Amino acid sequence: GVWSFQGTAESLILDMVALNPGCSEERLRSGLEFHQDGTLASWDLYKRDLVQLPDSFGSLRVAGDLSLHLNQLENLPPSFGNIQVGRHLWLSSNKLASLPSSFDSLRVDGDLYLRDNRLASLPASFGNLRVGGFLNLFRNQLRSLPASFGNLQVGGDLDLRGNCQLDLESVPKLPCVRGLVRK
Repeated sequence: GVWSFQGTAESLILDMVALNPGCSEERLRSGLEFHQDGTLASWDLYKRDLVQLPDSFGSLRVAGDLSLHLNQLENLPPSFGNIQVGRHLWLSSNKLASLPSSFDSLRVDGDLYLRDNRLASLPASFGNLRVGGFLNLFRNQLRSLPASFGNLQVGGDLDLRGNCQLDLESVPKLPCVRGLVRK
């Protein structure tokens, strides 16, 4: 069935304002785009001074893009893996030090951008993640990759550059990844 966001938007936005005093309802609403049937087309939360997301954020279904880059997020709610994104998900340029264990359940049909965060490790089940396009983990603090990483399925390239303590030569052959960006 069709999932209508407009019905749950009010409580989610109020939850977000309560957790993020630097962000107003108006700033959160300004990035919302809906289809005629009430489904969420995209949500641009770029540079909205977000420091935390409520657990209810995990109920999102976005037909297009979900942009959360250039905020101050240090972690994501446990429910984040329930999100479905029809195109691209931007989590770049936050302060993410870890990802919830549910992250492998996340559905992103396009590109997933996690670049320029503080990720030192990935959840043990990260290799179960399925990304339809490019997976960008550029410039984090990854030291090693979980054993499940060989199962990773990415429709585009994988970028692990800029993780200074990670030996790119030791990255296993990934049969379900188009290519590994090395330069």
